[in-house]
Amino acid sequence: MGLTSLIFLATGVFLILFGFTAMFYPNLSRWINAAGIKSPMLKALICMLTGVVFIILSVTVNFPV
Repeated sequence: MGLTSLIFLATGVFLILFGFTAMFYPNLSRWINAAGIKSPMLKALICMLTGVVFIILSVTVNFPV
């Protein structure tokens, strides 16, 4: 696993944890940039889904550096 994959993995884990935390503390959702979405819960879900996509990318795609 290369450095780029590790960065994607770490970013994905951070996004999932931040989204999970934003579900319980809606004030944190103002840091999540989701255009046109006002609901804190929906913003948190979008953040977590983005984290899952990053983790899938880090595991499946090989990034030659």
